Amino acid sequence: MILKNRGPIKYEYILHLLLWGGVLLFPHIKFIERDGGYPETFGHDLNSILFIIIPSYVFYFWWLPLTSPQRWKWLPILVLSFVGAIFVHEFTDSLFHDNSFQPFSWKSFLSDMVKTSAFFLVFLALYFIKHAVKQKDELAKVTKDKNQAELRVFEAQAATQAADEVHYIYADKTTYKINSREILFIKAEIDYVKIVTSNREIMVLDSIRRWKQVLSKQGFLQAHRSYLVRLDAIVSISQGKLKLKKHDIPIGPSYKSALMDAFKTK
Repeated sequence: MILKNRGPIKYEYILHLLLWGGVLLFPHIKFIERDGGYPETFGHDLNSILFIIIPSYVFYFWWLPLTSPQRWKWLPILVLSFVGAIFVHEFTDSLFHDNSFQPFSWKSFLSDMVKTSAFFLVFLALYFIKHAVKQKDELAKVTKDKNQAELRVFEAQAATQAADEVHYIYADKTTYKINSREILFIKAEIDYVKIVTSNREIMVLDSIRRWKQVLSKQGFLQAHRSYLVRLDAIVSISQGKLKLKKHDIPIGPSYKSALMDAFKTK
């Protein structure tokens, strides 16, 4: 329903209120500087507008949303409401003129047909605008869903790749086999790097720059010029540092923005 604002045009009911308010007030504004002002009563104008509103909304809310076959099927009902509203208006309108019944006038009838048809065109244009906005919203939603699905697939592939990535590290005359998912962070120590996992620390002659290249596509980000951290191992980020389960890592000012964005969307 339009008053619940569920259509693609936000606050559409305001457009309708402005339209009918403008139609109702226009004659009064037009005659404001003329002697005697507007000759018709407010009730007369309300009566005229009522019998434009009825067929217009039958057309807009009921007939236009139908499918093409249904429109042809129910076209006689639309025409009947259109013509019927004009005939009823011709009768009720005469009651506002000297309190006496006025004879039927084809001139007045045709004038009302043209007037009501003009409002049909207004609502037809509004319907097409709503339809275009709805299609745009649906396309945006489909695109968003597709992007999210692709992102989930990418994240799953990245997680699988990271889990399957194995590194053989030689240190202290020993070769260690370490999975990328085991590494919590890597810290630069002058000519060495310290590789920290949940259950061991390994000092190896290497550089953090090389490890950054190796781990760049496996969920690791640089948090400080001396620290490379696995993103999904971060528990929280506070002022100037991030927390892992058992470790606190300082955050370099130049890395903070990218790190925060990645942490919020991981």
